[in-house]
Amino acid sequence: MAERAAFVVIADDANTSFNGKLNLSGIYTQDLAIPAEPFLANQLLFVFHLETDVTDPFKKLEVEITFPGEQPRRTVVPLPPFPAAPPERTRQTITLTIPCIYVQLRLGKIDVKVTHEKGTINVVAPWITQLQPPANVS
Repeated sequence: MAERAAFVVIADDANTSFNGKLNLSGIYTQDLAIPAEPFLANQLLFVFHLETDVTDPFKKLEVEITFPGEQPRRTVVPLPPFPAAPPERTRQTITLTIPCIYVQLRLGKIDVKVTHEKGTINVVAPWITQLQPPANVS
């Protein structure tokens, strides 16, 4: 049985189409760079992709996001019913969107954890860094 895995992408916003396609905008490709601290972010959207073996589906999920200097934000995730997998399928995936609104961003590491009924997955997330002024061009 393969291990459970999770990764996260942070974006500014998302729309979901009728066929279930998730359209992200303002995706942060590296660290979240702020001009000064603290910096108020009106909204950040954490998009999680979780994987598990089809023979070992998730039964319970909770996401915890902790910004530097802030209290953890916890979300209990309701799990949808999963259709039966075809015999050749070995992995099951879940995509979650967790919004965080009105966040005071400070320099440092964003800690992200996904807790399930068998343990915790520490998810690698971007850091919050400070924008560097552009170099003088002569």
